[in-house]
Amino acid sequence: MEYVRRMSKGFFIAAYLGGLALSVLVPALAITVGFEWLFLALILGLFFRLFSFFAMIIFIYDMWRVIQDGHARTTPGMAVGLLFVPVFNLYWVFQAVWGLAKDFNAYLARYHVNAKPLSEKLFLAYPASVILSLYYGPHPILGVLAGLTVLVHGTIIIYKGCDAANVARNIAT
Repeated sequence: MEYVRRMSKGFFIAAYLGGLALSVLVPALAITVGFEWLFLALILGLFFRLFSFFAMIIFIYDMWRVIQDGHARTTPGMAVGLLFVPVFNLYWVFQAVWGLAKDFNAYLARYHVNAKPLSEKLFLAYPASVILSLYYGPHPILGVLAGLTVLVHGTIIIYKGCDAANVARNIAT
């Protein structure tokens, strides 16, 4: 097994939350300053939203890398790569995130790692909230609530996932 670098909880949380916050704040600021900047602000907001998305993709990739000992259900590349397949990704997000918690906990048990197991319910709630946010996104109230659940669940899984990964990394070597 190859060396797996330490996962920076601060980096992942800052990138995830910062990207999401700026994707909303920049267009809102442009509206208050003047609509002539709105198009540029929307493009910049999209950039920040993509930054947040890719921070989560890198987090998922790194988490899968930690448990590559021949027993994981997928490789890190496949875990994130299939998230880019339209329609199939609605199914695969559950395998990439919820399946990660299941396989991670099995990894901890297999190597008798003294670390707190990941909450499978929490790692199930994140992809469920992502799907709900896609469905309710256009609704003014439900869309905001669904988006907030994605924000909260994503932050918590990054927080807990980085801690667990840093304890468990390089165990199988």
